[in-house]
Amino acid sequence: MGETEKRRRLRRDRMITTAMLPVVAVLLVVASHLKVRFPPLAWVQAFAEAALIGGLADWFAVVALFRQPLGLPLPHTALVRRNKDRIGRELGRFVEENFLTPETISAWLARRDVVGIALRAGTNAATVKSVLRGATEIWTLAGDAAMEAGVPACARRLLAAVISHVDPGAALAKLLRAILASGAERSVLDCGLMLLSGLLEGNRVELRIRFGKRSPLTSSIFDSFVVNRFVDGAIDVAGEIAADPEHKARAQFSAWLENLVVRLETDAALRAQVAAPLQRVISDGRLGALIEQLWCTAGGSVTGFEQDAIAEAIARSCREMLRDRRMIAVVNARLARALAAALSGTRLRLSTLVEDVVRAWDSQFLTDKLELEVGRDLQFIRINGMAVGGLAGVVLHPLLALAGIN
Repeated sequence: MGETEKRRRLRRDRMITTAMLPVVAVLLVVASHLKVRFPPLAWVQAFAEAALIGGLADWFAVVALFRQPLGLPLPHTALVRRNKDRIGRELGRFVEENFLTPETISAWLARRDVVGIALRAGTNAATVKSVLRGATEIWTLAGDAAMEAGVPACARRLLAAVISHVDPGAALAKLLRAILASGAERSVLDCGLMLLSGLLEGNRVELRIRFGKRSPLTSSIFDSFVVNRFVDGAIDVAGEIAADPEHKARAQFSAWLENLVVRLETDAALRAQVAAPLQRVISDGRLGALIEQLWCTAGGSVTGFEQDAIAEAIARSCREMLRDRRMIAVVNARLARALAAALSGTRLRLSTLVEDVVRAWDSQFLTDKLELEVGRDLQFIRINGMAVGGLAGVVLHPLLALAGIN
């Protein structure tokens, strides 16, 4: 329902409820004058009297929430306007203490299959393609705006400042130490062997040419024979190492990495040697050109990729992952814990945000918004007040008559 319709209904209900007060007052006057001739009207009088009192009391209470009744500066009226800042503060505290707690967030997320919902949405290739198209448009607009604003140049300065205060050799030592601790050096070696084999195989002709230049007295046939035998032998050795998990070369590679780590940790000259290429990149201006090139390349890649193929691949992957309910349950549980921890850590900032937003609101704006949302229900409270008051009067009437009170 739109705001205009809400205001129309509120005005109508307020007018009807307010009009009931003079109607009840007229009923009270008529019943009071005619009860002598028509004694049963004493019950009507009791009803109208109590209903009028109840209606007036509830009218005062409802109006006092938002404004001063009849414009009179009575104490404890216009409560919303006078207590706006306190309302914002208490509302922020209420949100913080009752909504943004790890227990509440975890319980809420546990009842929702967040990962499953995302995967089911991802099974529709058309939906995925629509998301990709939107992301592409956002990236393009953001990229153009960033280029115009000079973001790559700013990124170059920021990266240069970071690199200038970082010891690349020490960082490399920590990385290699982590690789050794996890046993990942075996995978690193396998990747290196695969790369070496590919480079040797793809550069046989270049190697033969270089060998021929170094050996001008030998024939090209001899050069080709020697180079081919050497490349074949190197590829065979690389294949043997890759195929044998216990090959002695693996232990030698691990020992070499360990020795390199120790040297990086203890040898300042070696760390300076590692840092030198980065310093040259920063000093000669190539870093800025590299960042701009990467930025432009990334933008071109995003706008030029085959969205249909990628959308279909994502949809197939989502369908496959949906079959693994255990994986989904584990990810949901970990996601719930991670989000609970993250959101609970921002409770103070979010509660402060609520308080600041409410404090910045105009008092009249806040009063109008609240009255617009709850004012119609408050008019029914006024009606209920008249009805309950009238029924109370009817109940009290015979008791007062028995007590001899007119």
